[in-house]
Amino acid sequence: METERLVVQEAGAQVGMRRDVVVVQVRGREVGRARLQGLRRVELLGDVELTATARRKLLQQDVDVVLFTRRGRYVGRLVSAENQHGERRLAQLSLCLDPERRLAGARAIVAAKLRGQAALLQRFQRRGKDLRAEVAALVANCRRLDAVDTLDAVRGVEGLGARLYFQGLGKALTHPTVRFTGRNRRPPRDPVNACLSFAYTMLLSEIESVVRASGLDPGCGLLHEAGRGNPVLAFDLMEPFRVVVDRMVWGLFNRGQLTELDFVEPPADPDAVGDPELARAEPEEAQGIDGDEDVPPGGEGEGGGEGEGGVEGEGGVEGEGCGARGRAVVPCYAGPTARRALVAGMAAAWETRHSFLVPDASHALRDVARMQAEAMCRHVEGRDDVLKVFTFRG
Repeated sequence: METERLVVQEAGAQVGMRRDVVVVQVRGREVGRARLQGLRRVELLGDVELTATARRKLLQQDVDVVLFTRRGRYVGRLVSAENQHGERRLAQLSLCLDPERRLAGARAIVAAKLRGQAALLQRFQRRGKDLRAEVAALVANCRRLDAVDTLDAVRGVEGLGARLYFQGLGKALTHPTVRFTGRNRRPPRDPVNACLSFAYTMLLSEIESVVRASGLDPGCGLLHEAGRGNPVLAFDLMEPFRVVVDRMVWGLFNRGQLTELDFVEPPADPDAVGDPELARAEPEEAQGIDGDEDVPPGGEGEGGGEGEGGVEGEGGVEGEGCGARGRAVVPCYAGPTARRALVAGMAAAWETRHSFLVPDASHALRDVARMQAEAMCRHVEGRDDVLKVFTFRG
């Protein structure tokens, strides 16, 4: 089977090679395979073994191998020899050190994100939800970008937009028992936020991959501040793509594919949901906050990241369901059913068609991500004066 992406999340799985075929086995039984030719990305979640032969061949073929905990927290990646785009990276650094050009790029990113958020709310409005107030406020907020003249002010516009947007999304959730009253993270405290954090992490790893492949330095960005080893350019470029993830997550809940029973609170093991034998197993990182490392803010107390103005846990759910125990903050994580649904949902999202750069043409989202990195390269090198940014159009 020829595929661009292989995702392995079965506990105890081993990924090995059989000639030019990547083979996945669990306790000696083959559960999946993919031809090395055409394979672009391998994602390993949790306790998955990668044999030495598979590691060597994947690196030789420049296949991106990305590792996550089973709760979805990004761990790291295997990287082959770095590219030789020294001049491009020097031009990128020059751009990031130019206050006016950096501000213009940050404005473009936030404007595209806000327009995409308004488009998704309008999509839900066409399906019978009264979101006119939130859409109008988002559009008015986007217009404020033309008047702001500092990065902090841009982040402030983004933060206000996020509050309006998630307020509208809360109204668009039609699941009979699951509620969403706002974004919370580090740790996520309810099923919807657990899904968002998990899926945002997968989105970030994909965007970082295309950034690296294009020869850009992921550690040097426009909207987000560099530091702590964060891939801040990937943070920047993923912002307009988040709305596609949001649409996917809302679809899972609104169609009833996920319920509270698919999520778990520590110290329970996420793999033990619905399995009394696994429930007696030792939990992995039970006290950790896995699955919530989607995007840190631009700096301490600043906006950026998810556009929440640096407010952790705003609008959290207390007193009901997963993520609430009295007034204590309790993490909520996706169990195996939810993780499988999210992995499948992300795979489908990457295949959805969107317009970008080429008039009257549509492209798979995975190709749009590559095109976005290429557009950033053209802007960095001065071939495009204005940074062109993907905008979700509903």
